Amino acid sequence: VSTQSTWGYKDMQGQQQVRVIETVAQILESMTTSPKARSSRHAMKSAFDSKRIPAITILNYLARLKEHSGCGDSCFVVALIYIDRVIQSDKSFKITKLNIHRLYLTSLLLAIKFSEDQYFNNEHYSAIGGIDLFELNSLEHELIGLLNFKLFILDSSFLQYHAAISEYYAELVSKEKKDAESKESREHKTNSDTDTSAEVDEVAVGFASA
Repeated sequence: VSTQSTWGYKDMQGQQQVRVIETVAQILESMTTSPKARSSRHAMKSAFDSKRIPAITILNYLARLKEHSGCGDSCFVVALIYIDRVIQSDKSFKITKLNIHRLYLTSLLLAIKFSEDQYFNNEHYSAIGGIDLFELNSLEHELIGLLNFKLFILDSSFLQYHAAISEYYAELVSKEKKDAESKESREHKTNSDTDTSAEVDEVAVGFASA
């Protein structure tokens, strides 16, 4: 059953212009840099841990998944909900830079299968996700177990997460605007200081030649 027919909800692309992929990537990034994540450096490894931190950023990874997965933005929200459920049900599970890529890929895989009418086979998703097919199959079973087979999402729950993402996005836009204004202010001050310095130099030259 597709996301649209299940929830009676237009894909987020038709709603408020929220940069969903960028916003979800920022949320995931914040998870990996939270105090809880930093305190888990020596915690027990999860099945989703890679041997080393992937070179690709979370944002670029999600953009790649978006480009090649063939699913709507709503699936990326569902994947985030699944990750949140794992964290809530298993307090010992830690989100880190080592596991976030594989964890999100697997969550998105489940979100697509549960939400979309048509989707690719696991071989396709393993290819775009950059991991072995056998490993993706194994991680899929692992995540289903962590979720206790609870993949269904109520309309109200989805809309709640959508609202939270929209709010998070608004904060990002506000911060970007403030940063841009601050940068413009610093550049203006630098230019003013440069002009003043030039005027002082001209006065100095005038005194020297007098």
